[in-house]
Amino acid sequence: MNKHNAPRLRSAALPASSAGSGAAPHPDTLIDLMSIIERAPERQGGDRLRLADAIFESAADGILILGPDLKVIAMNPAFAATSGYEAREVVGRVPEFMATAARGANFLKHVGDALASQGAWKGEVWVRHRDGGVHPGWWAIRSIFTAGGDVAYYLALSGALDFGPRANGDRGVRLANFDPLTGLANKRLVRELVEKAFTGARDGKGFAVLYADLDSFGAIVERWGHRVGDQVLFEIARRMNGVLRKCDSLGRLGGDDFVVILPGVESETDVAKVARSLLDAVAVPLPVDGPARELAITASIGAAVYPKDGGSAASILHRAEVASAYAKEHARGSWQFFTDEVGSREVPRLSLEASLQHAVERNEFVLHFQPKFDLRLGRIVGVEALIRWQKRGHGLVPPAGFIPLAEETGLINEIGDWALRAACRQAKSWSDAGLPPMRMAVNLSARQLSKEDLLSGIVRILEKTGLPPNLLEIEVTESALMEKAVKGIAALRALREMGVHLTADDFGVGYSSLNYLKNLPLDSIKIDRAFVAEIGGQGDGAMLAGAVIGLAQSLEKRVVAEGVEQRNQLEFLRQHWCDEAQGYLFSRPLPADEFERFVRERPRL
Repeated sequence: MNKHNAPRLRSAALPASSAGSGAAPHPDTLIDLMSIIERAPERQGGDRLRLADAIFESAADGILILGPDLKVIAMNPAFAATSGYEAREVVGRVPEFMATAARGANFLKHVGDALASQGAWKGEVWVRHRDGGVHPGWWAIRSIFTAGGDVAYYLALSGALDFGPRANGDRGVRLANFDPLTGLANKRLVRELVEKAFTGARDGKGFAVLYADLDSFGAIVERWGHRVGDQVLFEIARRMNGVLRKCDSLGRLGGDDFVVILPGVESETDVAKVARSLLDAVAVPLPVDGPARELAITASIGAAVYPKDGGSAASILHRAEVASAYAKEHARGSWQFFTDEVGSREVPRLSLEASLQHAVERNEFVLHFQPKFDLRLGRIVGVEALIRWQKRGHGLVPPAGFIPLAEETGLINEIGDWALRAACRQAKSWSDAGLPPMRMAVNLSARQLSKEDLLSGIVRILEKTGLPPNLLEIEVTESALMEKAVKGIAALRALREMGVHLTADDFGVGYSSLNYLKNLPLDSIKIDRAFVAEIGGQGDGAMLAGAVIGLAQSLEKRVVAEGVEQRNQLEFLRQHWCDEAQGYLFSRPLPADEFERFVRERPRL
């Protein structure tokens, strides 16, 4: 390949498989083609290099070229497109974003050993996308030698895994049942294993379930990023496995939630011993990125035992989770059996969940509206729609009282769709009534962002209500933008091309890369209210707020401040060229009729 000016290349033979049985997909075809190119007569060397370069640039599948130290020398456009990484983020680094389901963090060592002994490796690889998602593939890696027999490069070629009828059976089962990061049973398999333990326990042997939730894992990810978070999860899984019996099962439900299934337990004393052993294993300081940095990790564990704590597999699993939440609330780093006292806490939650379901069916929600002022023009340019629950017999319930539960149960999709329709109808009504043009801002939840029909659903609402796209603003939290799938980002990009205004909410409290955030389809960035509250306070509050505004402006996005409550905060924001602001200094959130009067009577600051 002409960009590397390598000496004459000689190939290492690729063994049939270094990672399991079954024919390898597409990468082998590319390897064969590259071998043919290399065997071309020397007098055709220039043509050979041009052909190799053309394959590198135009191949539909990803190609990485690694140096002898396994650091990336080059990547082709296909790898950039499918992984989301830019060359400057990858070149010169060992590709730590690659891991296998079976070997996890040991993947690169395993590959290095295979290349050293056999000159080649191929097998299943899971690549962490730049947006945080994990994508399976089948990779072939082989050595490229100099004429003197030294390793010049490693050529890594990717291909999609075959999920069709011809797919290797063992590989398909693994993909369907195991977590790609830790290799543990995934949510689907965990439920099957609990059911199996329940069936086996009917002969009187009993079984128990432990539900472990890591404490402050979200803070670790926010402070150190996803890569360190993955290291923590992988190591915690390894440690937990180390204290269990061969007949026990360990699974990861997602996030930082683990489940242990203990078949044939004789007493609660045995369960308690396992819980203590798990807590001790987790609590050992965990080195990340080398021994120079250690993290203190704790977990909260809940335990439920059959048949005492439930008559079904689902109830045992659920009550172990409830006990874990109780332990986390009362004493982090501890364990808790499910008891009547713990169970009594289920009733309010279940009652609230049932009431929320009825609220969706009875249309018990209402929107309040808060104005957004342009600080240069001094007039209202937008309005944020904020949902409230008119719970029967309780008055208005603020979002914090029900949105987290709606997210957890999935009801947020229905509630969010209702809020978007109602906000668009109201915006169109105000526009028809002659109010000045105002963008209607509606919050989009993380769960909504991952919906398959996100784009088509919003388009339908705009068409049905008749609201022009340029009068709609979608707000998505910074953390949700970092975590959600490429499809969600693609939908937002399409909406922006239609004219919909897009805003990153709660900016500054997440863990995003500024470069990544800059490349997202955003028009505005809303500074989290916590930073605004620091203005005028003790210490470095104003300096911190100014720095956050500067960061947002460096991304070439409009800057919006929320939670403005004091005059000195407003003056500070103006001096630092903040574009827009909202907060109680201007107006609290108002019902629709009161908001309309506010706009007519006070359209300017």
